Amino acid sequence: MKFGPAEMAQMMDGAKALITATIVSSIGIGLALGVIVALFTAFFRSKLHRDLAREHISIGNDMIKVTPDDRATRSGEQIFPITLSILLFILVVGSGALYWHNASQGSDTPQRPALPLRSEYMEVYSMLGISPLPEAVEASTSIRRLLEQLNREHCDRRAIFDLGEALQNAGYRRETAEVLVAFSTMCGGDAPALRQAANVLLKLSDYSGAEAVASDLIDLEPLYDNGYYLRALARDRNGSLEKAVDDYVTGLELVGNKDSIISVPYFNMARVYEKLGRFCDDVLAIEAWVSLNPKHDTSQTRTIIANYMRKGECATATSGKKEVFGVPRPNDIVILPVTINGTRGTFILDTGATFVSLNNSFAQKVGVEIDQESSVRLHTANGIVGGKRGRVKSIQLRSLLAKDVPVVVQAGGYGDGIDGLLGMSFLSRFNINIDAKNVRISPRTVP
Repeated sequence: MKFGPAEMAQMMDGAKALITATIVSSIGIGLALGVIVALFTAFFRSKLHRDLAREHISIGNDMIKVTPDDRATRSGEQIFPITLSILLFILVVGSGALYWHNASQGSDTPQRPALPLRSEYMEVYSMLGISPLPEAVEASTSIRRLLEQLNREHCDRRAIFDLGEALQNAGYRRETAEVLVAFSTMCGGDAPALRQAANVLLKLSDYSGAEAVASDLIDLEPLYDNGYYLRALARDRNGSLEKAVDDYVTGLELVGNKDSIISVPYFNMARVYEKLGRFCDDVLAIEAWVSLNPKHDTSQTRTIIANYMRKGECATATSGKKEVFGVPRPNDIVILPVTINGTRGTFILDTGATFVSLNNSFAQKVGVEIDQESSVRLHTANGIVGGKRGRVKSIQLRSLLAKDVPVVVQAGGYGDGIDGLLGMSFLSRFNINIDAKNVRISPRTVP
């Protein structure tokens, strides 16, 4: 029969207590017997001396003459039992005090809790991919109960999330991420578990780990924005800036209702562009945010845009005059003639698109510089399509000209006769105003 560490600890404690009791009892019995022997020895030695003294006494009233040597001898004989008795008394009192001290300390020491058999949970630890927890942590009621539940039901979602929370509360955050990832792998994929694990790893500054977990989440939910946003954060903080842009763009594009988007991903993307030194692209990110809602056009966003425009000398990269384009019917699409790298095409005005996007055939015609390492997903009228980021030397709409504009090249089309979408990577360079009848676009002035 094998014994675990908890049983061995209990057995050792019992053995120590038994040894202590045996030693104390032996000392007590030995001391008691020693006192008894000493007293009897003193008694019989005294009696013997009295008898001998009587034998030497003369008959009559004559006394025995006692010499000084006799007195010293008798005095020494009397001192010996007294000294022995005192010594034994001190030993008895000292042993009793020592025993009382140890007993009182033992009573004040908290009793060791009844620990579980660690061998019972080895299968769970192996399944979750973590080392056995310290005994004190494992012995806590909440963690022990959850380990027992997972030992019975390996794919108990409630138990794994509760265990993750308990581990975080105990200070084992990395183990929290590890058990959540292992649970997802073991139980056929669990997006909420991976989402929580990625967030935990981001807080631990384990950006490579967070990127890997977010990639697994994207594999499970390729059309959901959250996985791309988490991976964008990991790549951003890990210095993979171009790839971070891909994920920020994809995450933003996959949101169905863009009115629900908060400012954070747009401003994060702007900071990435700033790190890359592409200040005119910074304007793109902020303007894309402003275009979602007129309320976003505040003094703060205008100041941020003006600062980026100055840093990137973006005004010199644009030219033209105010242009007005009619809207056929309210809420109808606006089709515009657009010239890219000197080649004319037909584009749909789309202020909801973060980038100017082109179909693959038109991109080849105009010679787009494509970043072959990039990968983005776009939400179009034909569904979700993949694409790659690139740049064009110029985009012109009548007199309005912008140079060095980021674009996206996608594999799918936009309908018969349509070459692409005129999105915010061009429009953000200008002031744009749309009403029920007209679209007005004019060069942006920098204060």
